[in-house]
Amino acid sequence: REQWRGAPADTRRPDAAAGRWRAGAHDALHRPGGLQLSADRDAGRLQATVKLLPSTCLLATLVIATGSDIVRAESPRPRRDMSCAWFSPNSEDRAGPPIRFFADLSAEEESAVTESPGLGRVDFVLDRKTLRLSWKVSFRKLTTAPTGLHVHGPQTPGGEAGILFELAPPRGLRDGVSGEKILDDGLLGYLVQDRLYVNLQTRRYPAGELRGPVRKARPECARAALPAPK
Repeated sequence: REQWRGAPADTRRPDAAAGRWRAGAHDALHRPGGLQLSADRDAGRLQATVKLLPSTCLLATLVIATGSDIVRAESPRPRRDMSCAWFSPNSEDRAGPPIRFFADLSAEEESAVTESPGLGRVDFVLDRKTLRLSWKVSFRKLTTAPTGLHVHGPQTPGGEAGILFELAPPRGLRDGVSGEKILDDGLLGYLVQDRLYVNLQTRRYPAGELRGPVRKARPECARAALPAPK
């Protein structure tokens, strides 16, 4: 049996109207096995502290909402992708969540005949407010050492385009390299209109060994809403 201590007897009786126990300014609950629960009322809420005694190796703080049976632990929650739920009627509003893009790189995307087992990927994140585009590059199984990695555009269907900016300098080009750039209105337009592609050059293929178009990534919340494949 649990025993409340530390408050007058008249404050520990059940409150029939509220359907809960009425606690005094400070109550302490002792359980067998060295567990101590103390509670403090403050502005309609109860602050409860749980301790393991005598060796205090665990201290957990709980917030108990008065008048409810819900106990919530004050711990950080994992961030959820809520971009699917964001909407603004203002087309110029830049207060929404970041927009993600990607480019899957392979030899099949090159316009010239290229024989390479290599694969690569570039993940982009666009901050709406600052128009800062950041990226991270990964690749493997190239035929020879990489010599260049650039974003090209504006691309026409089935055509070639010039270099707009590089994703990494030749000396710093390696798997896992990252970078960032502030986009102007022209580059932003090419990005959202799917008119950019990434080209990775190597010593064996100076015109390009791996290539892939830049596309907008589907948000995680949208993927979760898709029906499971049969």
